Amino acid sequence: MVGEGSMFNFTPSNPWLAVGWRKPDDIRLDVTKPIESRDMRFVPTAASKVVPEANRIDLVDGTSLDYDYLVIATGPRLAFERVPMTFVTSEPYIGHMGLGGIGDSKGLLESELRQRHIKWVSNARVTSVEAGKVNAEQLNEQGEVIQTHEIPFAYSMFIPSFAGVDTVQGIEGLINPGGFILIDEHQRNPTYTNIFSAGVCVAIPPVEVTPVPTGAPKTGLMIESMVTAIAHNLRDELAGKPVKARATWNAMCLADMGDNGFAFIALPQIPPRNVTKSMTGKWLQLAKVAYEKYFMRKMRKGKADPLSFAPVAAADAVCWAELAAVPVYRLLPAGDDAAQVRQTAHRAGFCYFVL
Repeated sequence: MVGEGSMFNFTPSNPWLAVGWRKPDDIRLDVTKPIESRDMRFVPTAASKVVPEANRIDLVDGTSLDYDYLVIATGPRLAFERVPMTFVTSEPYIGHMGLGGIGDSKGLLESELRQRHIKWVSNARVTSVEAGKVNAEQLNEQGEVIQTHEIPFAYSMFIPSFAGVDTVQGIEGLINPGGFILIDEHQRNPTYTNIFSAGVCVAIPPVEVTPVPTGAPKTGLMIESMVTAIAHNLRDELAGKPVKARATWNAMCLADMGDNGFAFIALPQIPPRNVTKSMTGKWLQLAKVAYEKYFMRKMRKGKADPLSFAPVAAADAVCWAELAAVPVYRLLPAGDDAAQVRQTAHRAGFCYFVL
């Protein structure tokens, strides 16, 4: 495994770091020990270039690594140079989220913004940034400028567009014009068949055409499905069998809104969908905190499934998971197997974590 340094950062918690709700050490850790505990070599040196014709990765320190198979999971490069340092939504409406909306996401999110007296400018693009001022253009459905905005600010936060990482740029057949990795239904590059890819760095077409380009999100659930498909396909490939595993590409997301939470589920992400659901509630904010703690524990332990569903040791035992420093999760009596725990917990409406 090759990475730019050994520190893992839990990206979804970055906004909490910005407002002082987390300290850096709360959301980052050194992954060297967890990775090596799985009998994997970890090279904490950034890659400078992929050379697929030679099955080689060149590193920034001048060394190189040969590979038989390569999985690219770099995430994106944040294209700050392409977007002035402010945030204006390219969505044609609030709650579009690059998915054409999920359930009543438009109404739910507009309501949340109105309750906080937050105005918005949708279907917009930034044209320039000056001291204390952002200039933006708002477009109509035909992509024509219908209004210009001069937005003053004392403090601004920016989410730039994504672009492919420099390591793979200029390799014909590996990337699309935006620099993202081209893959087939098995997460495999059609040109270089010993290269697979997963995560934000893969090329996914937008769900629909919008006046200002708005890409489809790649959520954690979808990415986990991609990685699982790659693992199965590499196993079959090495065994001389045809690859057949495919990612589900279902979308599920939890978002924090300060004193509330928002979530959406889209199964599958690309319409037509079998499930479309969006919701708000305090419990969703707590669920996001719980997921952060679960994920960081998983990384520290170096295990894909750090939560055990083994029977509880003591009779009528109660096991608690820390969630915002409040014990809120109750488990089942000892002796229940994993299936019973899941079924009963689901019926009762509470979670079944055993830490």
